[in-house]
Amino acid sequence: AAAAGGGGGGGGSFDGDDAPLSAPNSVILDNITGYASFLNGIYRRIDGIVYADRPAFRMANPLPANNGPVSGKLVYLYYHVDNKAWVVGMRLGSSGVAAYKSASGHSPHEGKGEWFVSNETGKFVASVGSRCLEGAGDPLPAEDIVSGTNTLPRPDTSAVLPSGTSRLRAESLLNEHSHKGGKPGAFVVRESTSVPDTYILSILGLEKKILHLRVDSCKPRGYALSGSTTQHDTLGKLIKFYTKSPIPQQGVQGVLLLNKCCSGEELYESVG
Repeated sequence: AAAAGGGGGGGGSFDGDDAPLSAPNSVILDNITGYASFLNGIYRRIDGIVYADRPAFRMANPLPANNGPVSGKLVYLYYHVDNKAWVVGMRLGSSGVAAYKSASGHSPHEGKGEWFVSNETGKFVASVGSRCLEGAGDPLPAEDIVSGTNTLPRPDTSAVLPSGTSRLRAESLLNEHSHKGGKPGAFVVRESTSVPDTYILSILGLEKKILHLRVDSCKPRGYALSGSTTQHDTLGKLIKFYTKSPIPQQGVQGVLLLNKCCSGEELYESVG
């Protein structure tokens, strides 16, 4: 999936307030054709979840097995503040999305606006005739979003930048560390904004070069650097492993991760 507009985060947060009174229990995306036709379907409101002061919705069922890398995934529909748009993505709050509609209503079926969907190359194209309609039925219990097949397990002892953090923001933090005389091995971890179920490990390498390494979520549970056969039960254990064992990738060969992300806790939010 590609990113609608700029990179930043959704600008919202989860809370336990009730959804706006005007929010329907479900909405229906219809008439999307071509590569992104898998987005058609019923999206049920997640009860008790307000994101960016608006309701959040999730596709009622996982995507069928004939949808390539997104097969078996759950799809979310939510409001993205930075882009002033209702967006469809594989993770609630991610800036990596597959479709969007520029609108500011309290529900995606409200107001005018054309839907734009990602094609095979990641470019957004107008989806003529696509529409979002009010549906019926019951909302989803909030706890259901925890059991989704594409919900990332929570890291235990590592530090992850807030959801939606861009590559440029990660590089800015590492460059700041370097300019202050920081040593190679400083790192930050962020969720990928384009590939579901993955993290990005950004490292300050040799000669002040910054490398971005993908961390894949492995089945049944666990993590591994992309291209590595060494798996770790948790993201925290993966980070700890590379504080003692050098990362083999070119540009950071012989470099050990530091015990802290850049210069301190103000650079990230701890989760775990």
